[in-house]
Amino acid sequence: WEGAGASDFTVYTRKDLTLRQGEKAVVTLFVKRIKYGHVYRWSPPNDIEHFLVLHNDTDTPWTTGPCLATSEGNALSEDLLKYVPKGRKGEVPVTTAINIAHDQKETEVDRKLKAHQPSNDFFLDLVTLDGELTLRNNGKTPTELIVDLRLQGKPLTVSDDARIVLDTTNLKLAERTGTVTWRITVKAGESKTLTYRYERYVPSR
Repeated sequence: WEGAGASDFTVYTRKDLTLRQGEKAVVTLFVKRIKYGHVYRWSPPNDIEHFLVLHNDTDTPWTTGPCLATSEGNALSEDLLKYVPKGRKGEVPVTTAINIAHDQKETEVDRKLKAHQPSNDFFLDLVTLDGELTLRNNGKTPTELIVDLRLQGKPLTVSDDARIVLDTTNLKLAERTGTVTWRITVKAGESKTLTYRYERYVPSR
């Protein structure tokens, strides 16, 4: 099969292999030494998750399949490793992170009463909220963290050079959402506070 569509498939081959009728075999297709790292992901209010980051610097893509991570012969994690092209990175979940304490707090700082009137007898207040995400690394090594915070409203300001993405698929005032993403490193024993401000429309009391 030739053509552009053929490049969407990866086939591993093993030559000079013969099986007699009824025989079974476990075949190693290839063995590679690769680089790996660690990353922690937090999507408040959920727990922080620990991932292994695998660098595919080999000469072939990695197809989707189960991945078993071991250390000194002991199994650490088994999960699905999704397709990783050459030169890219893949992530495998390990476990819930227990060495990183986390907390989230929000405070209402302003409210414009009846800021919007969708109908004759229905009003919406425009509420401004300040939030804090607090992290403390109780481990012995620096930790790279990716924090993805989904807000039910419009993000206004954020700390630490966070990235703001607004959901443009739903622009109704009372249903606006946005995501704030931080990528930070927290040293061993260090605490870090991330701040944000956003506004949202809520029914008047």
